[in-house]
Amino acid sequence: MHFAFPFYFLFTIFIGAVIVFYFFRKQYKQVPISSNMLWKEVLNEWQASPWLKKLQHNLLFWLQILALLLLMLALVRPFWHVEGLKGEEIIFITDTSASMSALHQNRSRLEMSKESMLEMVDQLKENQTVTIIEASEKPNMILTGESDLKKIRKKIEQLHLSYGHENMNKSLQMASSLSNGKETSIHVFTDSVSKSDVSSVIRNRYIEIHTDGEKEDNFSILSFGVSEQKGVISGAAMIENQSVDEQSVLLQVISQKNILFEKVVTLKAHEKQFVHIPTLMKEPYYELTIKAKDPYEADNHQIALYQEKASKLYTLQNTNPFVTRALQTIGADLIQLPSDSQELLETDGVLVGEGSSISSDLKHPLLFFNQNKASKITLKEPLKMEEDPILQYVNLAPIYIDSASQEMKGDWTTLVHSGNIPLIQKGFINGQPVIVVNFSVEQTDWPLSPSFPIFLYNSFQWLSERSDFLGNFEPGEKKWLNLDSASTNWEIFDHEGSLIDSYHSEKENFTAPLKPGLYQAVSNDQVRYFSVSLDEREKNIDVKPSFHLNDQKQQEKNLVQKQTDFIWIWLASLALILLFIEWEVYRRGY
Repeated sequence: MHFAFPFYFLFTIFIGAVIVFYFFRKQYKQVPISSNMLWKEVLNEWQASPWLKKLQHNLLFWLQILALLLLMLALVRPFWHVEGLKGEEIIFITDTSASMSALHQNRSRLEMSKESMLEMVDQLKENQTVTIIEASEKPNMILTGESDLKKIRKKIEQLHLSYGHENMNKSLQMASSLSNGKETSIHVFTDSVSKSDVSSVIRNRYIEIHTDGEKEDNFSILSFGVSEQKGVISGAAMIENQSVDEQSVLLQVISQKNILFEKVVTLKAHEKQFVHIPTLMKEPYYELTIKAKDPYEADNHQIALYQEKASKLYTLQNTNPFVTRALQTIGADLIQLPSDSQELLETDGVLVGEGSSISSDLKHPLLFFNQNKASKITLKEPLKMEEDPILQYVNLAPIYIDSASQEMKGDWTTLVHSGNIPLIQKGFINGQPVIVVNFSVEQTDWPLSPSFPIFLYNSFQWLSERSDFLGNFEPGEKKWLNLDSASTNWEIFDHEGSLIDSYHSEKENFTAPLKPGLYQAVSNDQVRYFSVSLDEREKNIDVKPSFHLNDQKQQEKNLVQKQTDFIWIWLASLALILLFIEWEVYRRGY
């Protein structure tokens, strides 16, 4: 133990003064008496009395001495050395991925990490600052250079699961760049980081990895999907037993609270097993569930949306033969029709055509090559592409396009452009999805490139998807949605019917919910399903051991002096209580 103000020990002089005063408090006067027999009796009784009764005769003395001693100790302010946090700047990197929801002793890994962080905050010195980074897919700065303990605790308590996959590499790079020449220590709270991953990024900073939880038995749904073949809907799933023992689990396929299929499956230790689901009723969605007691619920459910796609492609008679031949390579049933055929109004399928205008009475998805020869625009700038599923694996860099047609009127999203000239666009007409190519096939060498049939295949997939499904999203994914609806206000409900968010389709990006599962977007009488899926990398809950690196960088800062300020308050309060007791003893004595 140490003392902040040891010179206050000089106050022992006052304690000694009180003792001296008690030596001189009474002056006895000699008086002759006839007999001392009674005095001897009193003296014998006093010597035979217990020590507590003897002490009562000097109770005021001991109360005064003890009160003065406590006051003196309160003034010297005792403290002792405690283990403190290393560095002037403390950086917390917190993993909020789905695997951090795994339970250990009825507490999630994230909750245990938050408790550890709060305990470390209690060890902070006055000159130490804290920065908090959330290690999500895009690292998020929660707090920067904060020294206010209340604010730090509040931010830590507000941390919640993001259910996405942690991007630890970028988070470590961000932490390394925030040191600003200060002595920095980095503390990572996660469940699975290896030394090689850390040492490749952090070289000159003290870093400590805190992993909570233990290796637990777990079952995981690795994949699940449904398809229709010859009018029969069937499903397939891949499940894994991540435990060290053979286990049996119950699989159920549920839709709208109805059990459509169930089966008991037995898996050996660390076995992956394919499960065939032979026949399913036609439903808008299917949920595969594992009924098992394991600490990780997030990977026990997976949604498969049933998307009834058009299987036929219709090309009008005037369609360019290069387009027709490329369409034959993508596997769809190709039917060529005359331009004035009305058969399209009676069958489902995707229409491919050329021309200078599109009918406003369109009733089928359409891939349209704009052939407006009256307004040709020569291209002078290179082609630029936007990120979109229609352009996946499509490379237009080496493609030559001589000229483009004038843009058609409508609310379009431009996918490819040359300067301000749109070349490929998508949108909706009369509720039907449309892709417009604003140049003639004769004006380009694109049909000679392998990316041309790939573009047609992606276009067919996009055009044939059902419009009442918004698609599959990652947790918290932000995306601009082109909703073909007169209403712009949408409300988001979970599978239990609880309202969780609202969305304005013309003013903001759509942000998917964080928790995986099935959701509904509702506007007036329109209902559109979408799902939020767990990242494949979050279907394992292995725990790696804790470790630290670069300890020599902070060897001199292992211990810090911390004054236990609350002790002097208790000492002073106890001294005050003793003074009140002394006053009461003195009052009763008179």
